[in-house]
Amino acid sequence: KTDLDVAEAVKVQHATLAKSTKATASVNISGVTHTFPMDDVAMITEARVEELLEYVDKELQKIRRSRKLPGGVVIVGGTAKLPGIADFAKEKLQLPARLGKIHEVGGLVDTVEDSAYATVVGLMLLDMLLLPEQPAHNGQRSNSTFGLLDNFLRRLRR
Repeated sequence: KTDLDVAEAVKVQHATLAKSTKATASVNISGVTHTFPMDDVAMITEARVEELLEYVDKELQKIRRSRKLPGGVVIVGGTAKLPGIADFAKEKLQLPARLGKIHEVGGLVDTVEDSAYATVVGLMLLDMLLLPEQPAHNGQRSNSTFGLLDNFLRRLRR
């Protein structure tokens, strides 16, 4: 029962699934300080993440893979920044769980090293791998993957 901007700030700055030693969570929005009991923040965080993982498990049940993924789950995106998420997912899904990281994408890792970008970078790389070859300007065929990557990197550097 709080403003969405305040709730988002509390989530980003204070949400955790690990034990917290803090008694309160305070955020300053537009010069106004809002304070919440950390127990309430933890309870809400846990409830929302548990709900999310229930949806994941329902999808795994549909394909008959619930609790049957030998490699486990890889958590990426903004949720991967939540302290304690891997252990929480491991417990709730009863599967091995780990955080995804971006590895060996030349020149790109420095810019988007954050796990929040792992899905986007993975999809971009997959798209580039599946992209058909395009004819070059001189009539010969060339692999446009490198041209796309160069264009993408130039845009990121701006």
